[in-house]
Amino acid sequence: SKEPPILSQHLFLAIDDNRTGTISLFEFYKWILGMHFGTIEEKLRFGFNFIDTKRDGSLSREEIRQYLDTVITSLSRFNIDTSDFPRLDSLFESMYADDGRICFESFRSTLMKENTIRPFMGGIDGLMSTQK
Repeated sequence: SKEPPILSQHLFLAIDDNRTGTISLFEFYKWILGMHFGTIEEKLRFGFNFIDTKRDGSLSREEIRQYLDTVITSLSRFNIDTSDFPRLDSLFESMYADDGRICFESFRSTLMKENTIRPFMGGIDGLMSTQK
């Protein structure tokens, strides 16, 4: 099986808003400020774009699988517990529309429910305590 892309590749694609293949200083500042001062909605949009590597505005099963594989592989390399990630499979499964894709609204509304946003956004310190 192929090695999943590393997190930095996903991060790069998500920050590169205009898809130029480079990250401008503006894009970088926008990302830094958004992660620190942004609303939950803005952070969820970034998370959605992080997974949406095809940049088509919806998430396929392939993109979800690639995201989960990438995160689990990357975190496991640092001996970080990934035992909660199988739970994300069922969480994502509940978001799929009849066409087998996840739109942002379904992604947002599911993750906004109590206790579901924290595992997804786990790396963003203080998210739940600062944005209620």
